[in-house]
Amino acid sequence: MAGHGRQLAENVLELSWILRKKIKDIEEFNVFGEEMIGRPGVFGLDPTKINISLRNLKVSGLWAESWLREKVHIQVEMSDVFNLLLLVTFVNWQSDVNYLYEALTEMKEYIKKNPGVTHSYSAIQDINPFPFIPDLVMPPGRLFGPPTLLSLQTVLVIKIKVTSYGARVE
Repeated sequence: MAGHGRQLAENVLELSWILRKKIKDIEEFNVFGEEMIGRPGVFGLDPTKINISLRNLKVSGLWAESWLREKVHIQVEMSDVFNLLLLVTFVNWQSDVNYLYEALTEMKEYIKKNPGVTHSYSAIQDINPFPFIPDLVMPPGRLFGPPTLLSLQTVLVIKIKVTSYGARVE
């Protein structure tokens, strides 16, 4: 890694941009990209993390994660109600990108041929993916008071005795 780190990092970035473009070319898939920067809560983009929205396919990310794992042996990093999160790392190759692209295309075709898989989507389609964040009425410092500095004399020192049976506080 020390001798080839730059080359490995460049390969990861190149593969991630290739994968983003390929997934964006699949109709009904949305990939979060640089257009998200500037929206509330979005300050940057890690190009090695690829978030795919499945809202247009009308399936949950949880269903898609399970389908990919069981049918084509692809393990995604994470899923939620509407999305899949994929990671591109230095152990991925162009063949992995091609395989994933083909798997996502196959999944889309499976959904079209089996409309019953979208039945549970109607129950979740109106969920707001961004939870309500209340207005800040009072800053925590005012609520709890200013920080208090403690002298060494007031700090309680706890001794922990380790025995063959475990540890206990003395």
